[in-house]
Amino acid sequence: MHVDYKGGILFIVGAMAGHYIDSALGILDPFIIHGINLKVIDIIFILIALVGAVIIIYDKLIRPDTKQKTVSVTKNESETLSTRQKLIQKPRLEFGRIIVRKQTQRMHGGLYDIGNYFVEVINTTPNTVAKNCNGSIDLVGTEIRIQVTVWEKDRLKIIDIGHRELLHLFRVSVFTKELDRPETRLYFYNRSGLDIIDKKAQEEYNDRLNKQLTVLIQSENAFFPSPSESISRTIHQVIVEAVEE
Repeated sequence: MHVDYKGGILFIVGAMAGHYIDSALGILDPFIIHGINLKVIDIIFILIALVGAVIIIYDKLIRPDTKQKTVSVTKNESETLSTRQKLIQKPRLEFGRIIVRKQTQRMHGGLYDIGNYFVEVINTTPNTVAKNCNGSIDLVGTEIRIQVTVWEKDRLKIIDIGHRELLHLFRVSVFTKELDRPETRLYFYNRSGLDIIDKKAQEEYNDRLNKQLTVLIQSENAFFPSPSESISRTIHQVIVEAVEE
C-alpha cells in the first residue's frame, strides 16, 4: 500500500504554521488590549520570524526525501561514468608502420637477399591485453583471398597483444649467382603452417608487384579496424614504405 508521506508532512507543517500564527496573534493581544498601536515594522519582524520557523520545519521534515533523491541520482551518474571508463579502457588495436627484416644467405652456389615484410599492430590502450588476435591478407586478382597469416611471435596464427606485435605479410627473395640474371620471387605464408614459404604461390616478382594487398585483423575483446579502415597497399608500395629493423 502506498502512503503519501509528503501530504502528511505538509499537513503537519500547515498545522504547526497555524499554531505559530495563533501564538503570534496571542502575542499581539496585550498590545491591542492596552491600546498600544504597533508599528508596521514590528508586524513585519514578527511575520519574518514565523516564516523562518516554517522553513526550519520544512528543512527537517520534507527536505531529507529530496536529499535522498539527489544521492540516488549521483549514484546513477557514478555508475554511468564507471561504464564509460570501462569502455575507454577496452583494448584498441591500430595499424602502425610497415617493417622489413633483412637477411643474407649463401646457398645453391649463390647469394639470397631475403626481406620479410610485416605490419605493426599496436594495442593503444595502456595496461590492457587484446585477446586471441588473428590476421589475414587479401591479394586482389590472385588465389590469395582472405588468407590467414602468422605473427612474427613464434609464427603463431593467434596471439594476445599487450602492446605491439608484427603480422607477417610476405617475403621477397632475390637470388644472385655469378654471371646469371638475378631471380626475384614473392612468397606468402603456407596454409599448412609448416613453412612460411609457400612454393605453390611462387610467382615472378613483376607479376604481382602492382597487386592490391589488404590486411585485416580481429580480436576477441578489443576494438579493431573495420575492413574500410584496414591497410591497403600495392606490393610495390609496401616495399617502398617499409622501415628496416
